[in-house]
Amino acid sequence: MVSSKEWLCDSLEAGARKGKNNSRRLRCGMTKQKPGKRNSNCKSWGFRNTRLRRKLMRSFLALIGCCFAVAASVTGYAQSTHPAIKEQRANSVTHKLVGTWRLVSVETVRSNGEVIYPFYGRHPEGVLIYDRSGWMSVQIVSDPKPTLASSGSREGLLAATPPEKANLVDGYYAYCGTWTVDKSNSTVTHHITQSLYPAERGTEGVRNFSLDGSRLILVAKGIHEMGEVHERSLVWERVPSELP
Repeated sequence: MVSSKEWLCDSLEAGARKGKNNSRRLRCGMTKQKPGKRNSNCKSWGFRNTRLRRKLMRSFLALIGCCFAVAASVTGYAQSTHPAIKEQRANSVTHKLVGTWRLVSVETVRSNGEVIYPFYGRHPEGVLIYDRSGWMSVQIVSDPKPTLASSGSREGLLAATPPEKANLVDGYYAYCGTWTVDKSNSTVTHHITQSLYPAERGTEGVRNFSLDGSRLILVAKGIHEMGEVHERSLVWERVPSELP
């Protein structure tokens, strides 16, 4: 295959032979010269012809470079602004949250920066699930775990004393609903449909999220409780899927 450089050089030489033939005759062929010697005019023309080829080649390569740069710039801009590309990027963040997460810790931060554990203890257990269909659920069991001396059946729970029931509620928390991601603000919103706490039904819980390797950190800000404004940080660790 003939390269672009070889093609250009061949074209220039053909043009020079065809278009400048008379000039070359006048310079090289029409003047008498001694046998074995070449006219200086012919040498001068060959020198100028070589310089012309080099200049045209540099211009040709520069033009190709500019074309590639413009094409890359236009393509990059189109990809970054296309709605499908934006949706794909948002979905990639959503995809990272999909799955099952095991609770590592729950920390409540006071306005002065002090970390306290008023509701769930230092070593709670729980599971957070984000489904691909857009549904989610969370369950947390406090440390220490609540116990019930009577039977573990529903009937036994209903037969428990009021203090025993209160202890179970105090040591357990759960809700479910749908979830959406706001990539620009790095937040995930839980649209609660059912909850152990009746007042939470139909509300939305906004959580700032960040990913650190296999861990997901959810932060709920502006929580009014205990006569103060708190910030709650929940650390979750991804549970590897055992399904293919």
